[in-house]
Amino acid sequence: MLGNQLNTILGIEIRFLSENAYSCRSCLLKRNGNTVDIEVGKIAEGSLAQVLEKLPRNYPVALVLTGRGIIHKTLSVEQDIAEPFKMAFPTIESAEFYAQHYPHAEELTISITRKESIDALLTSLELAGLNVLALSLGGMVISHVITQFEKEEGEVAFDGHLVNISNRGIKSDTAQAIQSEFKKINLAGNRIDERSVLSYAVAFQLMMLDNVEPILADVGAVNNRRASFAATNAIKKRAMYFLATLFISLLISFLLFTHFNSINAELALKVGRITSSGNQTELLKKNTAENQLVLKALGWNGGYSYSFLADEIGRSMPKQLALTELSFNGNPTKLEKQSKSTLIDILGSSDNLMAVNNWIYILKEKKWVKKVSLLKYEEDQERETFRFTLRIEY
Repeated sequence: MLGNQLNTILGIEIRFLSENAYSCRSCLLKRNGNTVDIEVGKIAEGSLAQVLEKLPRNYPVALVLTGRGIIHKTLSVEQDIAEPFKMAFPTIESAEFYAQHYPHAEELTISITRKESIDALLTSLELAGLNVLALSLGGMVISHVITQFEKEEGEVAFDGHLVNISNRGIKSDTAQAIQSEFKKINLAGNRIDERSVLSYAVAFQLMMLDNVEPILADVGAVNNRRASFAATNAIKKRAMYFLATLFISLLISFLLFTHFNSINAELALKVGRITSSGNQTELLKKNTAENQLVLKALGWNGGYSYSFLADEIGRSMPKQLALTELSFNGNPTKLEKQSKSTLIDILGSSDNLMAVNNWIYILKEKKWVKKVSLLKYEEDQERETFRFTLRIEY
């Protein structure tokens, strides 16, 4: 899946003109969604070092070689050929040449070139910082972009090549006479110099490598570099996915941590408030108990003076009753202790129970009285009368 990994490719055509004389044409393709942007480079001629100086670096390179030293031969293939190289070039030793096979219709075009010269060229390109991932021979690679020519049928001639659009194939790949003028070709909605068509085609082939039958020379060094590049890109892609997943996981963990930390802080604040409230309650209870002890030691009786209470009790007592004892805060019951009320115990005698009941009613009407209880009412046999005990809570 190398083609899908490449979004920018530099297509280069190097044409062998003569001994140490080259013509170089380049085209930079950039994938932008479903479209491809084309940047045509300058045409450079001269020595290999001179033409390589004009090329941009840091892009994957698709290379096509044309001109001198490239030999093509077309065979009729009505049936499978076991050794097409020997059939096409019976007198040539295959071990000394790189070969490219281009099947089309019922024919097979074999293109060859010497390994020695190509290996030297590839070494020079590598030293110049150009990473060649695909190598094609001759103009056959143009077959991948035939449908992009803005002409429905017939032949299109460009830069020494002749394309038969109706048959979707290359009719000729022989260099024509030296041209002094070059025209613009309408290709994929762009008008580009006819000398840059092959560099565009070879770059387009590499970009669409997973969707076309590639026309490539079988060069081991280039094939290995392409496989290594694809493996490295796949590792980088997996690493990127891993890092993205890790980042998202860390982000989610951070958000969850922040959320639960906020909740924990709120709970801690509530617990702190409850604890503080509990401590304050305990402190208030302690202070209240201490104050009660102080008040008891001072003889506090609920805010009323003893003389006032004694006067109120004495003035309201019926004549039929005799008062024998009056005590403040005697022996309260457990319930009375909890009510925090002050007490007055009244002991007396009478032979008239109705008078005792009337007095209880009169005492209950006093504003300062909370409750009046008859604790005891019993006969005193020595005096032939009855003894009673009342308790007032106020």
